[in-house]
Amino acid sequence: MHRRAPHTRVHKGKKVLVLLRDGTRLVDRFHAYTSTTIVLSEHGAVAKADLRSMSIVRGPQWIGNSNGWNGYG
Repeated sequence: MHRRAPHTRVHKGKKVLVLLRDGTRLVDRFHAYTSTTIVLSEHGAVAKADLRSMSIVRGPQWIGNSNGWNGYG
């Protein structure tokens, strides 16, 4: 069965949290996207098929938590 990639539409320059299917967590600035990859400022190209989720980082609730979520809406 084909795995569907998560939604990746973000404005350039936004700070994003990217969770990969292997459990890796990346916090970086979004740079660009193509049909099969997203490009981050520091980490370079990441295949959309490898993504588990991608979220915009909105303030201090993301900082210092091992799983990237503090429970705030």
